[in-house]
Amino acid sequence: MRSVDLGGRTAATREVAGIPGRYFSMELSGLQKVRAIAHAADGRVLGQLGDTAPANAGPPQSYEEARAQGNLSGFAPGVELPTSMTYQGKPVTADQIVAKKLSCTEDSTATLVCKDR
Repeated sequence: MRSVDLGGRTAATREVAGIPGRYFSMELSGLQKVRAIAHAADGRVLGQLGDTAPANAGPPQSYEEARAQGNLSGFAPGVELPTSMTYQGKPVTADQIVAKKLSCTEDSTATLVCKDR
């Protein structure tokens, strides 16, 4: 990657001793939206991040939509929810876990097993 298009401004990338790859930096004032597009030396687009389009009416509905909007939630790790939750051997809801301030761990069957602290 030799350059990055920053919504009409181009930033040249540079090498940093001891770190693999090429890097660029930029400063923004206010709450500007940014779209960075990485180009190879031959001009091919290698990748992009962000969007300068107006924000949509609501939050993104998927990782893909969040990434397309440049929303950081599109890059957050995801986890699968447990298949069930129990307390003293009986089913329990998330609200009950919070209300009782239970301590929970997930077992090998993807069941969240909760106990008193």
